[in-house]
Amino acid sequence: MPEPDYDERLAVPVYWWPIAAVCVVLLGAEVYAGFGWPVAIGTYAVLGGFITALFLSWGARVRVAGGALAAGRARLPVEAIGDVSALSAASARKMRGDSRAFVFARPYLTYAVRVEVRDPDDPTPYWLVFTRRPESLAAALARARA
Repeated sequence: MPEPDYDERLAVPVYWWPIAAVCVVLLGAEVYAGFGWPVAIGTYAVLGGFITALFLSWGARVRVAGGALAAGRARLPVEAIGDVSALSAASARKMRGDSRAFVFARPYLTYAVRVEVRDPDDPTPYWLVFTRRPESLAAALARARA
């Protein structure tokens, strides 16, 4: 398998896990105050499982490989890519609400890349792909198009 031009594995920031653990402990303690140990342990297990599943579901991968941009499960062939630009956090935040675009976002990302779609059969004018390294992703897309 050829080496990808760009490969970024996205996951929630590490510091979110201890914050979530404290929240689970506090909520479990609230429930424990009115009930016994079995209910408290069940509450800790359910809340902890929910938070873990939520955080893991927010993980994804952004890749430029095999002639396509892959953002999560979505793929855009390189032939359909037009202009590409890395966006600042403020610009990305403004564009995030555009209902015409395909938006690949995670709550812990602030920077994005705007990828113009040049496919006449695709009603989506552009993709907005959130990433931690927008300049690197934009450069990889430019190399893949060339």
